[in-house]
Amino acid sequence: PWTSHIDAAGFELRGVGAVGVGTATVPISPPVAGRSYLTVKGVSDAGSLELASGALDADLSGLGMIAFTDPVNDQTEKRLAVILGARSGPTANNRGGRLSFHTRPDGGAVIVERMRIDRDGNVGIGTASAASKLSFGDASPNITQRIALFETTAGGGFRGIGMANPSAGVWGVGVYASTVSAPTDANMALFVRDGGNGGIGTASPEAKVDISGAGANGSLVSDLRITATGSIGAGINLMCSQSSASWLILATGTDTGLGRSLGFYDAVDAQYRMYLPAGGGVAFPGLPSTNPGAGSKRLWYDPADANRVKYAP
Repeated sequence: PWTSHIDAAGFELRGVGAVGVGTATVPISPPVAGRSYLTVKGVSDAGSLELASGALDADLSGLGMIAFTDPVNDQTEKRLAVILGARSGPTANNRGGRLSFHTRPDGGAVIVERMRIDRDGNVGIGTASAASKLSFGDASPNITQRIALFETTAGGGFRGIGMANPSAGVWGVGVYASTVSAPTDANMALFVRDGGNGGIGTASPEAKVDISGAGANGSLVSDLRITATGSIGAGINLMCSQSSASWLILATGTDTGLGRSLGFYDAVDAQYRMYLPAGGGVAFPGLPSTNPGAGSKRLWYDPADANRVKYAP
């Protein structure tokens, strides 16, 4: 470094290897031994660092770069990270701009672009052609993409959102709840395929909702549990959009008139057709008391025959 201070109007080179623009206090914050500083202080507003290019106007031509360089690196390319601003767009002499971020992998020889903010404000991570405000991608189509929402260190595991391996012909978004460091399709907790099928416990759902679990294996295990806090109970609504027919399978409470039971409710006619009481047996509240006729294939009870249940074939 130079050995004496060099003062100019608004510019000062300090003898310790520091540069001050608009200030003789370099750095303004307490210095750290061994570091060199560039401090820019505005006269009555913010300090600015401006990078410009003398190159002729051209799409993708660079305007300014901030490089982080390792002088003791044994490769010809000694930059380990770069922030690059460039022109971007087809309009000559009035192009848009883009900002890209580059890093170099351990043991590598060149820096690689990792993230880009394009002229439309789209952000791409792992992709140079972001089509939305935030896009994730990778040059290899067989790599499982993922976003870590919470990830332990020390061999704990991975929790996050990912895309299933397209090499297996499975596309979609899944939620991982894994206790291993490398998440795979096998330990997806929730998965939605590109066709709209959703899987819980499976990365290959074959229906709109496909649940794969341990099932009952010597103990009571719930693969699907529905809990309700209302007075009637929890249920599943089965509806046909074409005919507006609606059926409910309900686990009823004690204030429904049925007691604790499992009921099958016709929402169109507003009545239970069948329910299983807690004490056992089967009840048919809507069972007809007259013969529905041959070919109906329905049950009915005969008041003239001690209310015996009969079948009309």
